[in-house]
Amino acid sequence: MNIQVKRKGIDTVELPLNGSTFTKKVMGEHNLAFSIVTAEKIDLRIGDTVTYKGETFTINQEPSVKRDHLYEYNITFEGNRHTLIRYILKDEGAFTFTYTGQPDDFMFMFLECVNAVDSGWTAGEVEDFEDVTIDFDKNDCLSALSMIAQAFDAEWDIKGKVISLKKTVGVAKDFPVSYGMGNGLYSLTRQSINDKVIVTRAYAVGGDKNLPEGVIGNLKLNDYIEKNVDLYGIREGIFEDEEIYPKRTGTATAVSQSSEEIFTLTDTSIDFDLNGKLISGESGKIVFKSGSLNGNEFDISSYNHATKTIRYKANKDSNGNFFPFGVTVAEIGDKYTLIGIRMPQSDIDSAYAELTAGRLKYLNDNSAPRVVYDLELDLLELKRRETLPDAGDIIPVSDSELGIDENIRVTSVSYPGHYPDVLESGMTFTAEVGNEVTYTLIQKVQNDIKEQKEVVTQYSKTSWENDRRNVQALNEFIGKVLDPDGNLAEPIQQAIVGMFGTPSMYYDLDGISMSVNNGGDPNAFAMTGGRLIHRVFKIDGLGYIWNLAPFSVTGLDPLKSYYLAAKCSRTSLTGEWVLTENQIPTEGDVAYWYFNFGILSSVLEGVRSFRATKGFTVISGGQIETDVITAYMIDVDTLIVKNLKTSSLGKRIEVIAAENNLRMYSDSSDLLLEIDDDNTYEGVNGSGDILFGAGVSVGSSPYNTDGYSSVGKKGFFTKGFFEGKIGLFSDTVKTSKYIGKTEKKTGQISNLSDLILAEGNVILNTVPDVGESCKIKNNTSSTITITASESLGQRFIKQLDNTTTFTMSLGAGSVASFQYHKDVADDLWIRLT
Repeated sequence: MNIQVKRKGIDTVELPLNGSTFTKKVMGEHNLAFSIVTAEKIDLRIGDTVTYKGETFTINQEPSVKRDHLYEYNITFEGNRHTLIRYILKDEGAFTFTYTGQPDDFMFMFLECVNAVDSGWTAGEVEDFEDVTIDFDKNDCLSALSMIAQAFDAEWDIKGKVISLKKTVGVAKDFPVSYGMGNGLYSLTRQSINDKVIVTRAYAVGGDKNLPEGVIGNLKLNDYIEKNVDLYGIREGIFEDEEIYPKRTGTATAVSQSSEEIFTLTDTSIDFDLNGKLISGESGKIVFKSGSLNGNEFDISSYNHATKTIRYKANKDSNGNFFPFGVTVAEIGDKYTLIGIRMPQSDIDSAYAELTAGRLKYLNDNSAPRVVYDLELDLLELKRRETLPDAGDIIPVSDSELGIDENIRVTSVSYPGHYPDVLESGMTFTAEVGNEVTYTLIQKVQNDIKEQKEVVTQYSKTSWENDRRNVQALNEFIGKVLDPDGNLAEPIQQAIVGMFGTPSMYYDLDGISMSVNNGGDPNAFAMTGGRLIHRVFKIDGLGYIWNLAPFSVTGLDPLKSYYLAAKCSRTSLTGEWVLTENQIPTEGDVAYWYFNFGILSSVLEGVRSFRATKGFTVISGGQIETDVITAYMIDVDTLIVKNLKTSSLGKRIEVIAAENNLRMYSDSSDLLLEIDDDNTYEGVNGSGDILFGAGVSVGSSPYNTDGYSSVGKKGFFTKGFFEGKIGLFSDTVKTSKYIGKTEKKTGQISNLSDLILAEGNVILNTVPDVGESCKIKNNTSSTITITASESLGQRFIKQLDNTTTFTMSLGAGSVASFQYHKDVADDLWIRLT
């Protein structure tokens, strides 16, 4: 069963759905991922699409491919929700702005922005909630959508290009599941969520504005509430929300401007006299919550209670300019609030009630361990009941052993892409269920939102004393520093911030490696192809990721040094490497930008070295932000790095954060050992799919003729020798060769392999060892025969039904595994599957 790939609406290639997995999470990933091994190259590009379950899925990142004698592809097509990452949320052209309103207001603003760059987006079901205010700061649209949902304590869902915003997405499904045959559940695993501590005693603290008389610091509840103390003991926690304080949100019924500096706002619903209510030591302010002045606050100069009119002053900048100004002024219907004012008792009571409700919800959410459950559902039972749980649905789950009997949210689902059209043995449908939903913000910069509190390390008294001594010693050091050569105007530079680098050098390289002294020749140099991702420069309408072609050169002058730069087109996302004696300015060519990378030295003591100049470094206070730190010794207690190399060439250890692995290289830069979280070769499964996972590997590749071994979570693989006890058929110690190989074969099988990809009829090994095993997959489109030996009578195949045959048939795409057994009476290849 295949699925058609399209490029700009035109059919290109077809991909097998039996090599795919569909995944969907509530407000999270939505993709169709393929893992394919093929002898032919597949033409796939960013922007290619498939239509699956009535929705369009797009390749947004280059598919990964590994090639030896076969091509191994990992391809991910993502749903429309992921295209929102491409666009920045804007309101009337502004990237940084504050917005106040109800869900309909936010959805109108959001769709207006998205449809300006990608038409066809519409609103689906949008439920009503109270007004909220959100600060946006250069957020991509998918992150912004999650921020909107989180602010309303709601959830978003996208089907096609229709966006819904509801209290809860999904529906209740009448599909009760429990462990056991015919009950719909193969396995159930409970996972603890450790990102929050258990709280059994809760306090509450609000904001510091408009505090009632006698309250100092913050609005707070003087008592506490408890839950589950008998189960978990006293575990204290504090509910905090600085936006909870006595306030009223009013609406302008009339506005006017008296002069360049004075404005008025009338609100006929004001129900108390502001005069005499100013809090001592503070100035009364009006803060706008919507309209052109949204987020701005102004000093109140007077209030007329008879007309319910507030008179406020414009803000004046250092150049003498006033704001509001021109057409950017308050309008009828704009919402506002007041601060610095002693509010009426009704508003104080409302604030305390809101704080009380927040504390109760906080305690209920945190008074027990938070868990989710991983379910493996029975696909046959799903098909029999004609149901398919979706992310967001609610299903009844029960398990008497784990004490579960309740309706639980399905937060994610994952199953083979060709289900339910095809039902095969070995298929799995996994679902995560739990009542916790995560608001995923795509941009890393979102980690700096206001709600996050900076954690400051607390030092002991001994540390303080050591720090003070170090500062005193540093002052002595500064007083002694001198320039022995007399060439420096200032031997010590003192500043608040130091920045090094230029905007043209702010870029990253992806998939590019350098070979200095290429092939042992100091006058040869090479760069592989790959991508240059620039942080500043871009081509409007196209992007900022250039594809660079491979580059190599020989015959360099040993007495000369060279500049290396990336020559990138100003009109297309293509480029090449250039190595020149003379530096070329970034803007030195009307058709290209030249992004300087670094300097290749002359030949010194038989070799060249390369020093990069790209990137930037910022030094401020006690922090250094940079790309690479090179040192002969680093003496620190804690070091957090993205990438670490003990040497640039030859024998070295590398830590690569982006891939989450550790590598060790030989003198000749060959990979010797790797610890990896997801890319260790684990062998081949019964369907012929190559498996990768967490583990340790020795050697550079499972296809390397020099040998390779790996230990993963799912098994052990080696391309060398294996020694151990064979316990099933023999107590003797034996040594076998070629365990774990994958081969394409036709005819005689002479080696022991983990998987034979049969290209035609095959004959099992004629000289097998006791306990030898072999797995064969019919890699053709027709039936093949498997023969037990070269000549009739030497040995037989014992089938699954215990009958013996000399020759058996194997259907197209089917898999059979065998193990050799020999004793006095029998001489058999026993079929295991």
